[in-house]
Amino acid sequence: MTDSRKKISAFEERLVACADERSFKVSKNPTLYYIELEHTSRSRVVYLDRRKALLNAIAVSVSPESDLGCLASIPGLVIPVEFRHGSGMTRFPKRANKGERPIHYGYLIICADIGAYGRLLKWVADEGADTD
Repeated sequence: MTDSRKKISAFEERLVACADERSFKVSKNPTLYYIELEHTSRSRVVYLDRRKALLNAIAVSVSPESDLGCLASIPGLVIPVEFRHGSGMTRFPKRANKGERPIHYGYLIICADIGAYGRLLKWVADEGADTD
């Protein structure tokens, strides 16, 4: 039986299509919380936050090794000051958070619009941190 909550929405399809134009492909089945996108020729992964997409917001988790200073220079991005933790971001490293076991983590970047999202993906492809 298929869980309808894991089905990609029309808004998410637009985001995946935009990623595809920049050589990012869905690299594993979407989970309830994330869509994993991997650049086809580099070991670079981002995660679309599906909870934010429900609100038509574009939120992307990037590697915790990403240079936030460089990201701050990209127009239309809201850069966090803290990490976001999530067990579904399996290609990112782990660290202790509030629980007993380490959990995957990254930076959750909010994109003002599809143009800012495209600029973020271009930066990840060209200069982002490798995830493998």
